[in-house]
Amino acid sequence: MKKTDLFPDNNQLLTTDEVKAAAITPVGPTAVAPFADLGFSVTDNLEGCQMRPPQIGIIAAAQLFRMPDGSQVKQIEGVLIDSNRCNAYWKADMSAGGSGNPPDCASFDGVKPYTEAPVHADCAGCPMNKYGSGKDGSGKACKNMRRVHVLAQGELIPYRLTLPPTSLRAFDDYMTALTQKGRPCQTVVTAITLAKAKNKKGIEYSGAVFAMVSMIDDLDVLRPIAAMRAAMKPMLRDKVEADEYVTPTHEGPDPF
Repeated sequence: MKKTDLFPDNNQLLTTDEVKAAAITPVGPTAVAPFADLGFSVTDNLEGCQMRPPQIGIIAAAQLFRMPDGSQVKQIEGVLIDSNRCNAYWKADMSAGGSGNPPDCASFDGVKPYTEAPVHADCAGCPMNKYGSGKDGSGKACKNMRRVHVLAQGELIPYRLTLPPTSLRAFDDYMTALTQKGRPCQTVVTAITLAKAKNKKGIEYSGAVFAMVSMIDDLDVLRPIAAMRAAMKPMLRDKVEADEYVTPTHEGPDPF
């Protein structure tokens, strides 16, 4: 494993011990194998169930992540197994009781809506996906987001972090930097933190910050990561859930 010089300003958040701890070797808990001798299998847990990645929320005012178990952390580390664009539009004002309801129109690829009664046939031509269509004539009424699925050390199912519109540029810049270095995002350990920012109206929000922690070059580690991505990709790119943008993904005033 090797620490990179990508985003040096962000890497100061990471201590030497944290960098060593982020090396995902092996993928998944080591305690799984002995259970097989007893006839137990973790796959039995999901029999008749629809797998849903555990959702990580963003507490905007505190620059913290809310984990699925309710704990709050400053930093997430893991391998970015997969990511995809998604759009969601709610007719109701989310700050006035619309939160918690599934979107009225949504797309899981940012290109075509999947809902039965879409606002428009495609996202590019949709009036709700134009700047100025948002509340008080600012931003977009349709929220452009990106799902990022993070496999943390010792886990078998990746977490889902849905980035709001204000964090899309940071993600794009990070992916561009990895591409310049010739590193697929699945071959590095990534740290995600939150930084305070303000929009043009002076409303504070938390923007995502991405940093490479270490590189993964061991093929014995990369093979199960690749297999997991191939198996889970169709399940990860499913319908937009009610809590991905509203609560708890974005807790605080809408800065968009």
